[in-house]
Amino acid sequence: MPRPPDLAHAAAADALDELVGAEALGRVERLRHAPHDLRRHHREEGDQRREDDDDPLLRRGRRARERVVEDHRERQRAHAEHGRREGARHGGRHEEREEHEEHGDGAETPRGLGLLGEGDAEGREHDVAEGQVEQAPPGEARPPDDADEDEREREEDRVEPRAGVGAALLEAEPAQARDVDDDGDGVQQAGRDDEGLQAGARLGQIAGGEAAVRRHRRRADHDVPRAHAVGRVAPGGLRVASKGAHHGQDRLPSAARVTDVFRSLRSRSLTWQRRRGQLGARAAYTRRPMVRIADPALTDHAFTLLRDLLRIASVNPPGDEARAAELVAGELREAGLEPQVLVSREGRANVVARLKGTGEKPPLLLTGHLDVVPVEPDEWTHPPFDGVVGDDGCLYGRGAVDMKNHVAMCLAVITRLAREGVRPKRDLIFAAVADEEQGCRHGSLWLCENHPELVQAEYALGEGGGFSLHIGGKCFYPVQVAEKGVCWMKATLKGPPGHGSMPRADSALLQLAERVGRLGPAALPAHRTPIVEAFLGEVVDALAPGVPGLRALAGQLVGQPAALRQLVGRLPDPTVRLGLMALLANTASPTVFRAGESVNVIPGEASCEIDGRYLPGQTQADMLAEVRAVLGEDVELEVMHAMDAVETTPWKSPLYRTIEEVMGEREPGCPVVPYMLPGFTDAKGFARIGVKWVGFAPVKLPEGLRFADLFHAHDERIPVDGFKWGAEVLSEIVTRWVM
Repeated sequence: MPRPPDLAHAAAADALDELVGAEALGRVERLRHAPHDLRRHHREEGDQRREDDDDPLLRRGRRARERVVEDHRERQRAHAEHGRREGARHGGRHEEREEHEEHGDGAETPRGLGLLGEGDAEGREHDVAEGQVEQAPPGEARPPDDADEDEREREEDRVEPRAGVGAALLEAEPAQARDVDDDGDGVQQAGRDDEGLQAGARLGQIAGGEAAVRRHRRRADHDVPRAHAVGRVAPGGLRVASKGAHHGQDRLPSAARVTDVFRSLRSRSLTWQRRRGQLGARAAYTRRPMVRIADPALTDHAFTLLRDLLRIASVNPPGDEARAAELVAGELREAGLEPQVLVSREGRANVVARLKGTGEKPPLLLTGHLDVVPVEPDEWTHPPFDGVVGDDGCLYGRGAVDMKNHVAMCLAVITRLAREGVRPKRDLIFAAVADEEQGCRHGSLWLCENHPELVQAEYALGEGGGFSLHIGGKCFYPVQVAEKGVCWMKATLKGPPGHGSMPRADSALLQLAERVGRLGPAALPAHRTPIVEAFLGEVVDALAPGVPGLRALAGQLVGQPAALRQLVGRLPDPTVRLGLMALLANTASPTVFRAGESVNVIPGEASCEIDGRYLPGQTQADMLAEVRAVLGEDVELEVMHAMDAVETTPWKSPLYRTIEEVMGEREPGCPVVPYMLPGFTDAKGFARIGVKWVGFAPVKLPEGLRFADLFHAHDERIPVDGFKWGAEVLSEIVTRWVM
């Protein structure tokens, strides 16, 4: 059984000390006189080093790296001096060799291994003279070639398998090798040869076993020129890349490389401890994206797109998304993409575009809807379709949070990637759809029924989460992984008609109104739902340190949904109370009442349209039975439109973990929690073709401004700063996932 990483740390430190050897103290002393560029590099990393000073493992890793740097410089100086002596002795032979190599005739070899090309033999003679390399024993006329070396490595791996945390690093997670931009040119390169062989092998005693260390020492002793292709994993699990080194142009290992490797070891320790229940949910180590587009240009573009979309009145009903769809399609064309505008019926337009990737991984779908709900303009502080920024720093407009904000962010991200010529590992699909507000029939449902190949993906990233949720003085960010089912129904009751001048107690209208009035927030029975219990459990865990007795109370309520609902019903905050109540039971809200045609006639029939929502694990039949039990058997119930509940499993999917990772960097101390949306989204359509829905449309809201009070409300608005923050977060999530 592998050793836990926290025990492996001590072994790692001892291995480094052994590897450095008896010269450690002398090298540390010489480091005090390191050249100016090394000291400058350390100053630039000052903040990170101060942060790492509290970790003894990272301190030891940094010291080991500094020793490697000094050793590298000493070898360069020695080789340079040797080259000058040889050049003087052979009358210009050294210069001729340099010219030969400069024109690309020499073999391409990894940096950091000493002299290159035909100078290898002379470099070895010098190393033997200086005592750096042992003389080869008689009979060994040359270093082993690649075939011999590979066979010896296979034999050693058979005899001495990798063990401990090294097995986890090399085999379980080879992607922990990071891509970095060491030369400041804005292009993140794979780790260079000298870093892979020197820093990687110094980690090899831990990450690759004793065999890896012996292989490194043997290669170094013989100065074997082994060219590495881009992406090859060197001892220690680090990627290496050859960029055509020339004699005398060796580059130093990255200043962060060894420290990064040890930071990854610390992360593995944290993960181990977390599984043992010793730490919280979030690990310390986070991988870095290869492409970063989170900058003012992106956020300004997203803001401009949102403002332009808000100025288009795409109200549903009646539904007309054509103008908004053309704006979106035009942006996509300008970025070099080829959008398809798909019309499900007159005025009901959907836009789909694809940024082609390599196909190494399944596609990601970014999606949002273009339609918005009706407005009452006289109730607004600013006109709902003017796209005005108010004195409070918020952008006002219908659709600001539901959900033209997410459409604008997704559009800005995919067009930016397209303009920069990025080719991700996954296809990145963007779909701006119609008719979400009225049941998705002319939008996502229609697309999935008629053009599933255009939107087929592994995951869809859409609305339903990502907003700041303030509970008990702490901020949470929910990720929607489930949503209730929909059962829109019409309840009809018949009775005797009559003259309006003679009231009747048995009037169909009065009878139905009295029964519909029973459909209050707690009219239907409460039910246990695993996703809701998980959400509440993580909120309780986060709040428990500051609320004595909270854990004990929560433990008593688990499995008692009726008692839990009574407690929630006493919460003083009406927004929190209503939101939590909707998560504990199926709900039925009367919305549209119809009866009669003339003011002086008592109608013989009355009807009420009811918005029914049912929990995952419940069915449409369960929903109808509960409503009928409240209204009475003589009330006729007709289903107008129904969509099943959606639940993405596992809740904490790999995409969820990527969101958690980014949010851990952006908003430390604000937990990410799995969440069930009481409403519905376009997940209803995409789930039918097997796409897994993750709802996360990030927006930062100040405490006191609640998301539930904004959508479908008067003065719908979004903080400009919170929106731009969300655009940056979304871009980080997308680039990490697709690259």
